[in-house]
Amino acid sequence: MMDPLRSIVSRRPGWVVGTWFVVAATVGLLSPDLTRLAAEGQAKLLTGDSESLRAALQVGKDWPDQYYESLAIVALHRPGGLTQADHAYARRLSDRIMATDRPAAVVRVLGPRSEAETAGRLLSRDGTVELIAVHLGQPFVSPAAHKAVAWLEARSDPAGLARPDGLEVHWSGDAVLGMDFMADVQTSLDRAALVT
Repeated sequence: MMDPLRSIVSRRPGWVVGTWFVVAATVGLLSPDLTRLAAEGQAKLLTGDSESLRAALQVGKDWPDQYYESLAIVALHRPGGLTQADHAYARRLSDRIMATDRPAAVVRVLGPRSEAETAGRLLSRDGTVELIAVHLGQPFVSPAAHKAVAWLEARSDPAGLARPDGLEVHWSGDAVLGMDFMADVQTSLDRAALVT
């Protein structure tokens, strides 16, 4: 039984190697995107019957204007205290985030354009930090949330917004951390693929 196989391998080694390359390329091209699968798996940490998920879905149903799945935070900081130009920049940035060309994942912004009580709570007591909270309608590790975060970060410093000199802009929130997490997952998968 092994004689015919041994004969093919020894007489036509180029064909055997070529066949293996074709099989490997086919498997590589048809295999699923492991990063996407990891993101989808991480985004669904709770089962459908978990109390937390049911409560979150009920909040979304009863108060759709208050529901979101993940959050990106922009912290505007000036060590000596925010200036009027800094507050004006915060308003422009908030307006830019809510522009009509924003990603569908961006649900709402809490910041300087919010009700006075909410806006006041987003300003530090010492006047050195102002926060802008961006609610996203996608899980924190989803590709749509990552695209939205990348879009948000790109909007914080275009020429049209004219960020004041000395104003620091920092990003945080579970959506931002999720993007960093998935980048690390991709690096790990790439290393594992290289080793195997």
